[in-house]
This record gives sequence, structure tokens and C-alpha cells, in this order.
Amino acid sequence: MLQKQKKLLPRVICCYFLAVFIPIVLLSFMIYHYFSDQRIKEYTTDRITSLLMEQNSLENELDIVQQYSSQLQSDYELRLLLHGIYTSNSKVVRAYNTQIYSLLSNIRLHNPNIRDISIYTENEIAANLLKEFYPLSAQLFSKTLIHFC
Repeated sequence: MLQKQKKLLPRVICCYFLAVFIPIVLLSFMIYHYFSDQRIKEYTTDRITSLLMEQNSLENELDIVQQYSSQLQSDYELRLLLHGIYTSNSKVVRAYNTQIYSLLSNIRLHNPNIRDISIYTENEIAANLLKEFYPLSAQLFSKTLIHFC
């Protein structure tokens, strides 16, 4: 009888492994990978969504800044001031007070994200007198006349 029991025990253990343990391990492994893949997909989808929202936000801000830039570049008084047509202090201050100040204030009023407007000019008088104006030698980028901060 003991002999039969010794032969039967390995068979029971083998059957246990084949019938119970291995399927449970494989099923657990499959379930783990399924949920892991689901979490990765959710994270990736959320990340893509947030990046697309950020991209849209930045594109909207860029469009707004381009509109303000074109608005400033199309202003006749500002162009005269930038290119140094006004050479006396009184003409510079008069042009600033009559046209340019209201234009810059309007831009700041409509967009609270604009903290400061820096305008680079060839006109040294305007750069010395007015707070938003800087000489071309102080600009960071070579061909940009109007820079929004």
C-alpha cells in the first residue's frame, strides 16, 4: 500500500500543477497584463488630450499676439515714431499721448496676460523718453520690432 501511495503522490502533485496551479498563474498573468495595458492606454489618452489642449491654448495665444502685432504695425503714428520721423521731444510726446498710449492701453486692457509691451525703435529720442520704447541695440531678436512679454 505504501508503494502505491508513493507512486500516486507524484501523479497527484503533477495533476495539481497541470489542472490548478498553472492555469491560475496564467490567468493571473493575463489579468495583470490586461489591466496594466488599460492603465497605459488611459494614461496615454489623457496625456494626448492634455497636450492637445495645451497646443490649442498656445495657438490661440499666438493668434492673439499676432493680431496685436499687426494692429501695432498698421498704426501710422507708431510707424512714424519708430522710424525716427519725429525728431523733437515735443513731437514724440504729442504722438505718444494722442495716439500710441491709447492703443497700448487698449491692448493691455483686453488681454490681462500681457504684462508688458516692449517696442524697439530706431528713434533714440522715443527710446529715452517713453517707457515702452527701447533702442534697436537693446533688442534680443534681430528682426522683431514689437515684442510682447
